[in-house]
Amino acid sequence: MENQPTLDIQSLKQECPGVDFDAPFQFNKEFTVGHYVLEFLPTTLEIIKNSPNIKNDTILKFVKADFKDFRLPITRTQFMRYLQCTEAFADDFMEAQSSHFAVTFKPKEHKILQKYETVPFKINPQSKTSTCNYGIVQQVQMEGQKFARKEQNITNDAVINSELEILLKAPENPHLISYHASYEQGGKFYFILSPWCDLDLDSFLKAPMNHISPVICDFGLSKIFNSESKSMKIGGTTYYISPEQARGEKVGRSADIFALGAIYLELGMLLFGIKRKGRKAIGFNGFYTIAESDSVGELLLLFEKEGYEDFCALFRSLLEKMLDKKPDKRPTAFEVWEMTQDILAILKLEHHCDGVSGSPVDSEPSQKEVEGSSSDSDEEEDCFLYKPI
Repeated sequence: MENQPTLDIQSLKQECPGVDFDAPFQFNKEFTVGHYVLEFLPTTLEIIKNSPNIKNDTILKFVKADFKDFRLPITRTQFMRYLQCTEAFADDFMEAQSSHFAVTFKPKEHKILQKYETVPFKINPQSKTSTCNYGIVQQVQMEGQKFARKEQNITNDAVINSELEILLKAPENPHLISYHASYEQGGKFYFILSPWCDLDLDSFLKAPMNHISPVICDFGLSKIFNSESKSMKIGGTTYYISPEQARGEKVGRSADIFALGAIYLELGMLLFGIKRKGRKAIGFNGFYTIAESDSVGELLLLFEKEGYEDFCALFRSLLEKMLDKKPDKRPTAFEVWEMTQDILAILKLEHHCDGVSGSPVDSEPSQKEVEGSSSDSDEEEDCFLYKPI
């Protein structure tokens, strides 16, 4: 905050006409109202002067209430108790106070804030509050733009640092959440992210396909790595983790391919009208089966539809490769992308991301990288699915 200009009694009289600053404060002839404002209310006066809705001479209300700057910033409830004022006046002062103490952020800047400092991101009380594994998400607004504010306890240092690292290195992509800023205050860590989605799941599922633009907004247990590394513990959603991850073996991009294959499998079940009801999920295998003895191949045999033989064959082939029990037999991200292109071509559909700058890269680590990897690796090379051209 910038230093406030030096004031004197004469300046007060010019800025607040009609107020008798020469009047004694509480019958003390040597200490006037003007002296009280200069000593105890310079910040309050500055807040009032910068508000288009509050007249300067209302500073007298603060003098009569024996108010002092050390109480700032003050809550709305406390303010009304001290000033005995109307709700409209309290609202105007809260807005002016917030602007006065607000800090500014540069793009992708992180700040540690004091308790009295406020941020330019205002919570929209009409929006829904969502909960996630490590905190809550609310809609905030700044200068008419909507953002998502993710709040977490600072005790989750490892999770916060991992997510912040990913957000800082993530390339610009319409299907990745964008990091705007972050700050720490009062034992909490806040991410300011975009875009904000106003749709609930039901509305999203009913929206026209050409209006849907999925965005990865929670990186969960993700981490940045350049080569296969030893899993320190079993983590992730049971139905989607790979067999080697369940056994605590080395995991990497091939495990991500398996998880994506499990999602493709579920989508295929919906597409071919195969009901989940009555099906059992075998722990740590990543997919649903008709019975415990059934294999993925037997389930995929149900993916048949007359007139779509070529599509069904290619879709089954893709899933068989993605869900292979051996990590080194699974395709790379680039190969999955290529096969997906072929599937869309058969269906005469346009690829959803044709307008996105960049394409998936073949970033599968070599065998040498796998053998030389370690869980203590500090490598931070770019390894994202999409790279800018």
